[in-house]
Amino acid sequence: MKVNRICLNNFRNFKSISLDFKDNINILQGKNAKGKTNILEAIFIALTSVSFRNAKANEWIKFNEPFLRCDVFVQEKNFENKISYSYEFDKKKVFKIDDIKLKSLNELYDFSNVLVFFSDEIKIITESSLFRRNFIDSFIVKMVKGYKQNLILYRNVIFRRNLLLKGMNISSYYKEEMNALTKKAAVLCFEISRQRKIMIDLINEQLKDIHKELTKESLYIEYESIVSSFSKSKEEILKEILENFFKTYKLDTENKITNFGIHKENFKFILNDKDAKLFSSQGQKRNIIISVKMAQKNIFEKEKFVKPIILLDDLFNELDEKRIDSILDYLNDNQIFITMTDMFNIDRKNVNIINI
Repeated sequence: MKVNRICLNNFRNFKSISLDFKDNINILQGKNAKGKTNILEAIFIALTSVSFRNAKANEWIKFNEPFLRCDVFVQEKNFENKISYSYEFDKKKVFKIDDIKLKSLNELYDFSNVLVFFSDEIKIITESSLFRRNFIDSFIVKMVKGYKQNLILYRNVIFRRNLLLKGMNISSYYKEEMNALTKKAAVLCFEISRQRKIMIDLINEQLKDIHKELTKESLYIEYESIVSSFSKSKEEILKEILENFFKTYKLDTENKITNFGIHKENFKFILNDKDAKLFSSQGQKRNIIISVKMAQKNIFEKEKFVKPIILLDDLFNELDEKRIDSILDYLNDNQIFITMTDMFNIDRKNVNIINI
C-alpha cells in the first residue's frame, strides 16, 4: 500500500497544503515547529481514525478556524482510493472513502496498514502498564477485525459495573445486573486476553533474531495475563476468570471500582533477562522500540500479505549513519516517511526530499 498524495486544509499549523509522495523514501525536512510531524499525524489519522499523539479532534483544527479537512490518496495495486475526514467544532468527525460517508470506522480496517515511530513512544517502556496495553492493543486493532469493538464493549461493561458499585444506579435488580455484567466482562476478558497472547507470541517469534542482529542483546516481551494458562479449554479459562471476579468482589464493593480484569494486565520488555523499565539506558530503550516495530512490520507482511507504510518521526536524530543505513535496508520495500531537522547523507535512489 502507498500514499500518493495528501491535501490539508486548516489542519494544525497548515492553512492549505498539498504534497505528492514517492513509492519509497519521503523525507520531510525542516526546522522544529514547522509541521513535519503534523503531516505524519494527518496520514495516520486518515488510515486509522485516531491520532498517534492521542489528540482529540478539536486539537487537530487550526487555531481560530471553523473546520478542517484532509484528503489522503492511497494506492493498493492498481486502485487508488481517496480517504477523507473533516471536522467542525461541536460536531462529529466525518470519514469518507471516495466521497462516500462511512457508516462505521471498521470500514477503514483494510487501510490501517501503517506503523509509526515517534520519540514519546519510549514512554511505553518507562511509564505505567496502561501505555504498554495501549501499544499492544493499537497493533492488534490493525490486525484483527472486531478487536476494537471488543475493547470498547469491555470498557462500557466495566464502566456500568463501576456505576453499580458506586451506588449511582440504584436498582432493585442490583444482584441480577451485577451478575450479568460480570459474566459479560468475563467473556470479553477471555476474547481480549486470547488475542493479546496470540499477538505477543507472534511478536516474540520475530523479536529474538531482529534485536540480536541489531544490538547483540536478547529481548522478549513477557505477558502478565489474568489467565494462568492458555493451554486450558475455553470453558476452564472462563470459569477461572469468573472465579477471580467473584474473589475480588468484596474488594470491589469497598473501593467502588472493579479490581480484576484485562485492564489490570501488564507487558514487560525483558532485555538481557532483566526488566528494561528498570535496567536499560535511553539508547537501549530506543533500540527496543525499533526492534518491536520491525517485528510488527514482519507480522503485517506475513499475516495480512501487505507491506505497511512506515512513519518515522525524529527517529534518526540520535542514531549514527551506520544504524540509519541498517534500518533503511530493513525497510527497503516499504514506503517510508521520515521527519528530519538536519539532512543526513542518504545515498539511495528515489529519495523524495520535501522542505517544510
